[in-house]
Amino acid sequence: MSCDNIGDALLRQSDEAGALDCYRKSLAIVESLTIRDVSNAEWQRDLSASYDRIGDVLADQGYVTEALEVYRKGLSIMDALSRGDAANVEWQRDLSVGYDGIGNMLAEQGDESGAIDAYRKGLAIAEALVKRDPSNMEWQRDLAVSYEHMGDGIWEQGDTTGALDAYRNALTIREKLVDRDPTNTVWQYDLSVILERVGDALAKLLDTPAALQAYGKGRAVTEALAAREPNNPKWKTDIADWSAKIEELDR
Repeated sequence: MSCDNIGDALLRQSDEAGALDCYRKSLAIVESLTIRDVSNAEWQRDLSASYDRIGDVLADQGYVTEALEVYRKGLSIMDALSRGDAANVEWQRDLSVGYDGIGNMLAEQGDESGAIDAYRKGLAIAEALVKRDPSNMEWQRDLAVSYEHMGDGIWEQGDTTGALDAYRNALTIREKLVDRDPTNTVWQYDLSVILERVGDALAKLLDTPAALQAYGKGRAVTEALAAREPNNPKWKTDIADWSAKIEELDR
């Protein structure tokens, strides 16, 4: 819808207030459509997507409680749609992503058990989708993200070994993705992120050699990104951060 497109453009310009206003106008339109015809599944999905857009902006602005409330509205719609047509993989994916979003907000609120429960539900769906089509790279990345979120939740509960297991599952997927397309900078960055988490877990478990190996791989990935995009200041900062981690652990 045009309101959503304008909102997306404003968001790219960092105008979150303007984007939120557009998304809310779009939401009002879609709500009126679904009231007219509650059986229209596509309009229901559009309504869920509107809630998610608003939730994303609210979350970025730090309004965690409000974002959680909106995300739950969107999830409720996708849950109903998925139950009505379990074979619709796009709706299943939307549901999985929705659970991850709710898990993130619950984690922000300090509700670790609630966050992990949401992550588990999203992870189960993501795993089922990948089993249906292992060649779908988008679903593979979704699964890696779910494992990463699960690891973060477990980490916050103090279970470093359990977190490491989840992180390693994500690492395996991300390494495969990078092998398939070494030119994809997003996947390269994802790989560096999970290598850091693996390294942190290993360091906490006092496995210094393995932690240093993970950090070294992460720095190598970031150095490759910096060589590809020498004018990107983020890569230079990340390389410095990697070097500091390695130096501190290798004392």
